[in-house]
Amino acid sequence: MRKILEYIVPDTTEKTLELLSKLDNYKIIAGGSKINQEKTGEYGLIDIRECGLNYIKKIDGMLHIGAMTKISELLDSDDFCGLGQCFVKALKSTGHAIVRNQITIGGSVCALTPWFNLATLLLLSDAKLLYIDKNGENTISFKDYCKNLPRNLIKGKLLKEIIISIKKYNFNYTRFSQTEVDYAPLYVASDVVLSGNNIESAKVAISGCLSEPDFFEDIGLSGVEANRENIEKACNKLHDSIKDRIISSNVNFTKEYISKILPRLTTESIMEAIS
Repeated sequence: MRKILEYIVPDTTEKTLELLSKLDNYKIIAGGSKINQEKTGEYGLIDIRECGLNYIKKIDGMLHIGAMTKISELLDSDDFCGLGQCFVKALKSTGHAIVRNQITIGGSVCALTPWFNLATLLLLSDAKLLYIDKNGENTISFKDYCKNLPRNLIKGKLLKEIIISIKKYNFNYTRFSQTEVDYAPLYVASDVVLSGNNIESAKVAISGCLSEPDFFEDIGLSGVEANRENIEKACNKLHDSIKDRIISSNVNFTKEYISKILPRLTTESIMEAIS
């Protein structure tokens, strides 16, 4: 059974950090979708809704998205949706409208739930995270964040915003699920550059079926002719390198089933990207 010891709503980031430094066993609540799923434990909650972290700003060619910005607000933003249809597709598949009105991008980044639809796109777009701690503001790439035990990394820190370079991204975004808005056990996104009939580069990001989203800079396709045989071979090799890390985050799909789907889905993602 869960017991909330205290509920605090500070009105500045400074007050939030002060509370985090003084109080033990307290959690930050953003949209609340992750906290609401917890059924056990005793802890206090620090609600940051009044800290002024709900915004979308364009500054010097970069898009700054406040941590408390909701998924529905991102969908309503021409600036965010201008990043490309891959981002729009990911946002629209984040549950139904009620869910999108609750989930915040900052909460999703901090929790890194397997069903975080934007994770693969943040990896491919080399997004940055701006956080605040007792030493002031600092940034970390989303790639490094995913690689360095993020749940420990954010302890005592407050995520302020997500930063993405403003451009139109032509990533291929694919999710595997039973229906359009189901939580998916597997997400794959690819960024492929062609040079004539050859692949100049092929970057792949995978989430959902791994404990943390992961990014693969080179899967062995650079300089290779862009045909299905070569792509399947590279995707099977990628799968072999990570198959021991595959997990199942969805009761409807076993780990073994996901392991069979992953190389096929990665192949199709790259094939669609070059078509």
